[in-house]
Amino acid sequence: MFKSLSQSSQNSTYQGLIDAYRQNFTLRSKGFILPPIKYVGNFQSKTGSHISPREKVFVAIAVKDQANLIVSIVDSLCKHINVDFQIGLLFDNCQDKSETQCLEYFENMFDEFENLTKVHFIRSDGELFEATCENILSLYCEADFFMSLQADMFFKDYTFVARCLKFFSDVPNLFAISGRAIVRLSLDSKVSQAKKLISKITRRILALVKHGAIHEVLGPYLKNLDYFGDVAHPPYSKMNFTRKEFEKVFFGESVIRGPIIWKSEIYKKLNGLDDLGHVLGRDECDLCFRAGKSGYIVGYLPCLCFSFPEMGTSRKARNLNSVKALQQREKLAAENPSVLSNFWTRSQVKRKN
Repeated sequence: MFKSLSQSSQNSTYQGLIDAYRQNFTLRSKGFILPPIKYVGNFQSKTGSHISPREKVFVAIAVKDQANLIVSIVDSLCKHINVDFQIGLLFDNCQDKSETQCLEYFENMFDEFENLTKVHFIRSDGELFEATCENILSLYCEADFFMSLQADMFFKDYTFVARCLKFFSDVPNLFAISGRAIVRLSLDSKVSQAKKLISKITRRILALVKHGAIHEVLGPYLKNLDYFGDVAHPPYSKMNFTRKEFEKVFFGESVIRGPIIWKSEIYKKLNGLDDLGHVLGRDECDLCFRAGKSGYIVGYLPCLCFSFPEMGTSRKARNLNSVKALQQREKLAAENPSVLSNFWTRSQVKRKN
C-alpha cells in the first residue's frame, strides 16, 4: 500500500528542535556554525500514539552516500525488530540517491511492519559527521531506549532488542549495550603496538584451538586485550559464540560500534555525545567514560549482525569540500578536548614522569 510523507504542522516543531541544537552548538563552540539542516517529514502510523513506552525503541541511522546498500540495511532492520519502534534517518550531505531510495522504500513498505510507528527524514546541506547526526536524531527519541546503528550494518537478530531490554530491567545502573564489542579505555587510545600484537596473536590461537580455523571469536574475557567481542566481517571471518555466551552480558569500560542500545534518559542527562571534542570515533568512549564517573556501567551482548569494511563511511574517499569540513571540525575538537581526551592526556604525562 502506497503511503505519503507527512508534511503536517508538527513538522515546524520538529524543525525547531534542529534550529535550537544548531544555536546551542554555536554557543558551545564559541562561534562555529553548523550547515543548514532540514526536517523533511515523516511516515507515521495511526496507532503510533498508543504504543507502550516501556517497549518502544528509537533507531538512529546517520546516512552518508550509502545508495548501494541503504535499502537493504533498512529492510533488514525492519524485519528483525519485534518490539514497537521508530526510525530516524539523517542524510548527512548525501550526494547520491540514498534519501530518494529510502523515501521510495517506505512509501511502499511502511504499512508492512506492524511494529514500526514512525520514520523521520532529516537532511543536512553540509557535513555534520556521525556524532552530531546522532545527537540531532536523539532529539526525536521519546522512547526509553535509543539505538545507534551504522548505515553499513546488516541487523539480523530477532532477539537482540528483547534480550537487551531484559538486562536493562535486571541491572538498574546499566546504561548501554553493544552488539559488537567493548573496550578498556585505559588501553583504547594509548595501548602499545606490542600489546596490540599480543592481543591479535592470542585471539588467533584461541580461534585455532576452539574451532580449527582462523575466525574472530569471543574466547575468555581477558581485560588485557584491546577489545572483547565479535567484530566480524563476512565472508572473511565468522561470528562464533555459544548459547551460554549469547545469553550473557559482558561488562567493560566502553561500548564500541553499533548496534548500541542506550538508555535514553541517561543519554540525554549526560548531553549525549561530545560532538565538539570528537568528530569521527571515540565519541561513544567519551560518553561511556562520563557515564562511568556517574556510577553507570556498560556491556557487550552478542548480536547477529555484520558489516563489510569497504562499505563503511569512514573508509570512503572524500571530496575536497568534505576534507575541508573535516579539517575544520578536527581543529574545533583540538580546541575543545573532551573529558576522556583530557584523561588520556593526563595519563600520558604521568607515564612519562
